[in-house]
Amino acid sequence: MDCVSPILDIFTRLWDCSAAKSSYIRHLEDNLKSLSEKKSQIEDLNEDIKRRVETEEQQQQRKRKKVVEGWLNAVESEIKEVDGILQKGCQEIEKKCLGGCCTRNCYASYKIGKTVTEEISKVTLLRLEGQDFESVYFTYKLPRPPVDGMATEKTVGADSKLDEVWGCIEDQSEQTIGLYGMGGVGKITLLKKPNNKFLDVNHCFDLVIFVAVSKEGNLEKIQEVIRKKLDISDYIWNMKGEYDRAVEILISLRRKKFVLLLDDVWERLDLSKTGVSLSDCQNGSKIVFTTRSEEVCGHMEA
Repeated sequence: MDCVSPILDIFTRLWDCSAAKSSYIRHLEDNLKSLSEKKSQIEDLNEDIKRRVETEEQQQQRKRKKVVEGWLNAVESEIKEVDGILQKGCQEIEKKCLGGCCTRNCYASYKIGKTVTEEISKVTLLRLEGQDFESVYFTYKLPRPPVDGMATEKTVGADSKLDEVWGCIEDQSEQTIGLYGMGGVGKITLLKKPNNKFLDVNHCFDLVIFVAVSKEGNLEKIQEVIRKKLDISDYIWNMKGEYDRAVEILISLRRKKFVLLLDDVWERLDLSKTGVSLSDCQNGSKIVFTTRSEEVCGHMEA
């Protein structure tokens, strides 16, 4: 009995191995159909995800996540791999003899059959991974650019004034700069052009913020423009009161060298209430504003 047991054990193992190998051959045709179907499914999912990623990137200023980019690349590579395997599998089926009941080359059929089974698992796993993306963004939000370009009107003879304004911005001793004059003389252009110049020249500022103030002088409006430029999320912002919002902006601006451009200031603005404080920014940050009144320039300590 002790002598027979090892022999039976070996025979059983050989039979199991042989049965597993023959299964790859016997089910080759069915597995090829299954692999073809799964390939079509993952192609559809791949197309859906690719379209959504491209839409998010184009319409929402976002960039695709690396894990999503990796998945798209993996699917593209896997589809090419599957195409080759399906072609080889079909060729192997056509080689069968005896009315399609027997294969001419058992090893070749076994080998392609095993590969087909492995690819079914790979495609299935990739599809599951892709489906997990569907409940979240495929992309992440890009940070706002340091400077937003602005449309300007063509001006004649304003170059000297523009150079003067730019010189004040470059002057490290100047913190607050006021441009005053009656309505319609082109003050806003003298503010927009320096804004756009930051796009074309090398400079040391991290952030340029342009705010149209108007007669109402709404500090909340100024604060809202600044916080969006700083990319402070709606969730964080809505959780805070007026004081805490100013603190949030103050903390963010302390880490940056910025230029705040304010157009059409009618009266003194207490910018500290918005979180803007040059006394807390000893890094050369600037405030430049336009106004119709020289008196306002004095009140703003320009």
